Amino acid sequence: MSETVAAAPAPETPPPAGPKSSAAAIWSMVLGILSIVACLSILGGIPAIILGVVALKKIGNAPDLLKGKGMAIAGISTGAVGTLSAPVIVAIMLPAMMQTKDRAIQTEMITEMRMISTACQIYAIDNDSQFPPDLGKLFPVYLADAGQLTWTDPKTGDELPYIYVAGANPDSPEALPILISPSDFRGERVIIYNNGSLERAPAEAAKALLETLQGN
Repeated sequence: MSETVAAAPAPETPPPAGPKSSAAAIWSMVLGILSIVACLSILGGIPAIILGVVALKKIGNAPDLLKGKGMAIAGISTGAVGTLSAPVIVAIMLPAMMQTKDRAIQTEMITEMRMISTACQIYAIDNDSQFPPDLGKLFPVYLADAGQLTWTDPKTGDELPYIYVAGANPDSPEALPILISPSDFRGERVIIYNNGSLERAPAEAAKALLETLQGN
């Protein structure tokens, strides 16, 4: 009696894979969002637009293989917003950047003025509590470089001498100006007094002080 052998079941055919998300569409959306959220502006906005357009074209050519049209459109939209925000960001940041640059220049000037003030104080110690009659007397004993007595205007390149007020008493309890910056930054001038203190004074006030001193 022969045995009946059961036939092996036919292997199941896997269902066809669905379309996968377009990498270009994903990156377009990511860069578009970053162009706004992270303030990348045109750095993220323009690539987002390009990738979005590329993704839409590829999806249109192979809709059965690729998906992500919504992400591509979102990337193009957010990228456009981020790119258009560039002038606004520049307009907001430029004044702050200019102010920071001016502060850095002013700090460099203050450093030189403090060196001159310190040299004047040491001169007074060596000369019976008398400040020098002019700043030229500080070189070369108290200042090694005569160039420290002038300030190079970064805007014009002109060499401007620091304004020295001779005749102040270093031991006077009254704050007397001995050094004034030759130029102003954003409406301010730097004044150093006989006691070594420093003031950032409005340019108009510094001008009025100079006129008073010259009148005396």
